[in-house]
Amino acid sequence: MTLETRKEMEKHAKAKKDERKAQLDPRHKYIISLIAFGLNLSELEVEDFIISDDKFGMIEEFFAPNGPKKLTFFYQEITQKKLSGTLLTDASSVTPHKRVFLSSGSEEEVNFGMLNCPASSILQSMQELLFHAMAPALKSQETRGAVKDGLRNIQIQEFFTSLEKFISSLSSARDNIKRRFQLQMIDLGGCLDSLNSPADYVAAATNNEVVEKLEGLLLLWMKQIEQVLTESEQMRKEADDIGPAAELEHWKKRMVTFNSLLDEIKSTIVKKVLGVLQVAKSRTLKHWKHLDVCITSAANEARDNVKFLYTLDGFFSTIGRCTPTSMLEHIPSLINSIRMIYSISQYYNTSERMTSLFVKITNQMISTCKAYLYQGVSKLWEHDTPELIQRIQDCSELNKEYQETFHRVKEKLHESQNEKQFEFSENYIFGKFDTFCKRLEKISDMISTIENLSNLQNVKLEGIEKIYSRYQTIVTNTKSKTYDVLDLRIQEVKVYLSIP
Repeated sequence: MTLETRKEMEKHAKAKKDERKAQLDPRHKYIISLIAFGLNLSELEVEDFIISDDKFGMIEEFFAPNGPKKLTFFYQEITQKKLSGTLLTDASSVTPHKRVFLSSGSEEEVNFGMLNCPASSILQSMQELLFHAMAPALKSQETRGAVKDGLRNIQIQEFFTSLEKFISSLSSARDNIKRRFQLQMIDLGGCLDSLNSPADYVAAATNNEVVEKLEGLLLLWMKQIEQVLTESEQMRKEADDIGPAAELEHWKKRMVTFNSLLDEIKSTIVKKVLGVLQVAKSRTLKHWKHLDVCITSAANEARDNVKFLYTLDGFFSTIGRCTPTSMLEHIPSLINSIRMIYSISQYYNTSERMTSLFVKITNQMISTCKAYLYQGVSKLWEHDTPELIQRIQDCSELNKEYQETFHRVKEKLHESQNEKQFEFSENYIFGKFDTFCKRLEKISDMISTIENLSNLQNVKLEGIEKIYSRYQTIVTNTKSKTYDVLDLRIQEVKVYLSIP
């Protein structure tokens, strides 16, 4: 750029600024004063920024009768190269400074930040960012835009479900890292460092002091491994309402533990210890080999169970977020998938594990029904009567379809004697759901009774006003209490009114 060209450009820019400055009126001055106050700048600085901006015309559009409803200003640091003579200098002459400029608000923006995790892992920092900041910020928009239709929009439901699942996966990954097994070490005085050839192993095996140290280390490792195996065989303590996703999580944790244990026993130092003790013909190796087989079997079991349970993971998520009505279409596929696992799984095909899995699925269905019944209300009474009765019927229909599908699969298995049969405790699997639905039927019956008795006000009999008044008092005083109390009071009303 020549000096003459640059002077011409500066002259044109100055003329443009003077023209815009002449257009400023009290409206412009008011906006400038607000920006100056908010940014702690002088009004002259803000004015100079604005009249130098190529988007100055946006202000006039904002003032127009049917113009835009917002005017956006940005105040941020930018970099600009200095002019030196007739040429731009190199990057070393770049100078940062802040300026105010107008924006249409339609620019694509990139937000970025840094995860500061000096005392924690990046997984923990990411989990906390999503759980404490991102997820609440998104959910706070539930009254705006597309998110407002979240309960009806399946894509938004799936997005929030995926987000929660990802956060849960981060937490699970952190726990799994902590669960990684590590063999303890003792000071061996560097006796393994020189083991490079068969002769070195023979020399170490003839040294009683070295062999004694290595046997002590191997005994320590075997004690650790026995403790892990014992804990894995203990009966699991689980909540009564735990869902099926916990089953997959349990086996994932076991898989991490035993896979890391396998990695440990395949490490170089373990191989060196075993090599020396094999040459020395140590008696401790017999028990070690037994534990090695147990570890391998446990690791294979965990991997196999995780593989098969992952085929059900999509169903676990679905029955957790569906309504009882929309869940109906997934039940046949779910039970047939369980049938497949029962038929071909090498480890997960026991009656105990299948029953436990079905019970967890039942628990999840009940939890989904509870959420459905209380959707949008804090008390069931807040639903309109027809709506509440319909929701109760939907829950009962889910239980009915669940059991009928189970029995259809069971009967189909009876036709083929070569396949494993569904010989599970049906009372244990379905008993809780049956009890839940019986209670819902009881509630539905009470609601219907209340509706019927409410017509007493329309009966034209002498003294009916007193009877209806008593009925109203009982219902009003007990609606906020439990259904057991309400049921008792309703029975009192029916007896008082001689209703069978």
